[in-house]
Amino acid sequence: SGGERQRVALGRAIVRKPQVFLFDEPLSNLDAKLRVQMRAEISALHKRLQITTIYVTHDQVEAMTMGERITVLNGGKIQQVDEPLNLYNMPTNRFVAEFIGSPPMNLMSLEKKDGAFQYAGHALPLTGEKGAPGSSAPPLDTVLAGIRPEHVDVAVNGGGLPAKVVLVEPMGGETIVYLALEDDTRLVAKIDGMRRFTLGETLTVTFDRQQIHWFDPRTERRISL
Repeated sequence: SGGERQRVALGRAIVRKPQVFLFDEPLSNLDAKLRVQMRAEISALHKRLQITTIYVTHDQVEAMTMGERITVLNGGKIQQVDEPLNLYNMPTNRFVAEFIGSPPMNLMSLEKKDGAFQYAGHALPLTGEKGAPGSSAPPLDTVLAGIRPEHVDVAVNGGGLPAKVVLVEPMGGETIVYLALEDDTRLVAKIDGMRRFTLGETLTVTFDRQQIHWFDPRTERRISL
C-alpha cells in the first residue's frame, strides 16, 4: 500500500543516519484516513530522532499540525515565516490570511465615514476593543476587514447585518453556515454543532473587533486601526 511504501522509504533514510530529512509532499497520494495516520507517525518520529526536517506541502493541515516553523510561499516569494498559531492569528498580509485556515477567512471591503466603518451603507456592527496590532495605517477611505468563520456571530432578530442562510454543512461538533448579505456578498460562519439552521432563514451577523484582521486594500499588508 502507499502507507507501507512511505514507511519503507523512511526506514531506508533512517539507517543512513542523515543530518536532515527532506520530505516533498510525501502524503499527497494517500487516502484521508492514511494521511492522518502517517502525519502522526512522522511527527512522532521527528520528536524521537530530533533530526532537522524540511517538509514541503500544499496541505495547510499538514503544515499546521506538523510544523514548528512554517514558511508560506507565493509565486516563489516568502510571505511569512512563523510558528503555526502566529500565522493563523497574525497573518502578515492578505495572501497568508486567506491561505491559512479552513474554511478560509472572510474578507469585506469597508468604507470609513464619519469615523465609523460602513458596509453597503450599514454601520458595521462591532463589539469589543481594538484587536491585534499591525503596522500603522495611513489615512484610508476604504479598508479590508478579515474575519475568521469561527468569529462570525449569528443571531435571530439581533442587531447586526441581515444575512440569509444559503447552505448548511453539519459536521457533528460544528456546523458550517454559508450566508449571503443583502448585496449577495458571501460569508462563512463556523457555529456550534448543536444549533440548527434552515435554508432561506434570515439571521443577523455581528463581529468582535478584537478578532478582526485589518488590511490595506492597496498593499494588502496587515495594518493597525
